[in-house]
Amino acid sequence: MMYNCAMSLKLTFSKVSILSFSRKPESGCIKLSCAPSKPVLKRMGWADFPEQFKSGQPEGKLAASLIEFTPSDSTRSKFAFDLSPAGAVRDFEFVRTQIKQGKSANKAPSYRTELHCSVDFTDEQGARKLEAYMQTVLESSMTVTYEPEAKQAELDGLELSEERAKATAAEAD
Repeated sequence: MMYNCAMSLKLTFSKVSILSFSRKPESGCIKLSCAPSKPVLKRMGWADFPEQFKSGQPEGKLAASLIEFTPSDSTRSKFAFDLSPAGAVRDFEFVRTQIKQGKSANKAPSYRTELHCSVDFTDEQGARKLEAYMQTVLESSMTVTYEPEAKQAELDGLELSEERAKATAAEAD
């Protein structure tokens, strides 16, 4: 079989806030929130999140090899760090949160859509890096270097007849 493999790609998530992280001796997982930017939506193949929903879980996963965190505030650029090796960026979820609170929110509520996800990492120093980062940086960007999923190339002249496809399926059962 022929497979079409491409080189590593990069995708940058903006307005990233680390919500929490957990760790094991050899790995960890970060829960974070970010802005559902147009480049992210396009690269992941997602449409804009409909306003009538409070949450939704789009399909998708990135097999990350490197994750770079860069503070949004340039005065804190010395706190930038990377996680390598990294694992998967997974469990995406759109969440619509109400911005205003109190009496005025009842009259004219306004909402913000966030994109939540989990990031697995196997960097041995990852938890230490995250701990220090969370204490100094509130918001950042996250650049994920990932490998796109391999897709089987189309082969000309290879078509299974309907009878042959049924016979093949029956043999598999």
